[in-house]
Amino acid sequence: MRRFLAKMGLWVLGTLMPFTFAVAGYWTYETVDAQGSVGWYSFMRLDQNGNPHIAYFDYTNRDLKYAYKHGEFWYLETVDATLTGTYTRISLWLASDGNPHIAYWDSYKKDLKYAYRVGGTWHVETVDTTGNTGDHPSIAVDADGVPHIVYYDLTEQSLYYAYKLDGFWHFERVDTAAWYTSIVL
Repeated sequence: MRRFLAKMGLWVLGTLMPFTFAVAGYWTYETVDAQGSVGWYSFMRLDQNGNPHIAYFDYTNRDLKYAYKHGEFWYLETVDATLTGTYTRISLWLASDGNPHIAYWDSYKKDLKYAYRVGGTWHVETVDTTGNTGDHPSIAVDADGVPHIVYYDLTEQSLYYAYKLDGFWHFERVDTAAWYTSIVL
């Protein structure tokens, strides 16, 4: 059995994004991405074969990135190169078809964004732009491929639930006492 840990911290001086896992009780470290100050706000999932997939923020380039391991190699992709803020909050889901879906908060524009990959191409859309919204997102995708996101709206100090059906996003205000989110379908 392999245990995985995506290790993230305060990265300085040309730092790396390390990946740590244990086999037979011994910890092993691998470098996933060594291009700048990377690995911020990382979120990891394992696919059905036990391969790690990681969504993370590249602080140097202000990009949302995605990395996955297949066999012995890591593959890196830039998901959204339009971020200009200094941080983001990220949630990653692997759909039943294996495609990644990412919900994230654009800290500069104060918007909730959603990215998904189909056929090797990333698609990015803005979900909610009302005020300062989208912090602490959590995403899940149901068996029909419908994305469901819960997130915090800082302007209204409320928890929201959004889902995309028939090409349109639908929103529901859920709670006014919650801050951090988690969704299970």
